[in-house]
Amino acid sequence: MYFSTKASTQPASSATNDEHGQGCHYGQFLKSLVYFAEAIDLTAADFRIELQDALEEDVHRFIRSIERLESDKDAQTRRIQDETMRLASSALLSQEKVTDRVIKYERHLHSLLTSTLHELERLQARRGGKPVVPAIVADIQFHVSRTDD
Repeated sequence: MYFSTKASTQPASSATNDEHGQGCHYGQFLKSLVYFAEAIDLTAADFRIELQDALEEDVHRFIRSIERLESDKDAQTRRIQDETMRLASSALLSQEKVTDRVIKYERHLHSLLTSTLHELERLQARRGGKPVVPAIVADIQFHVSRTDD
């Protein structure tokens, strides 16, 4: 395990603790950072500050990226829910051929109910002793069309 902040549990000739109780891997890491800082003409403290600033910028960039991805996820979730609702609604709407058939049967049932209601009214009137007019059968059909002149 390289660059460990904890002391190594395995005894080795290089696994000694430094003054902070850290394993030698941590010490070696710090020495390499000092060496790198000197190579680019910075003091170890300045290099540490620049490194910390760069890491903080990366953290902020990652946080913004995570927030953007979460908002994208929410938008995609809403889009999928809307599409699901639209598909469910369209599945409830019947096709034109089926709708025409339903309208035809509804019209037929309406006429049957109307004639049954009239027959019931005549029977109730006869039972009550009122004079009953015989049923008149009339087949009236009309079609309304609009013509634009």
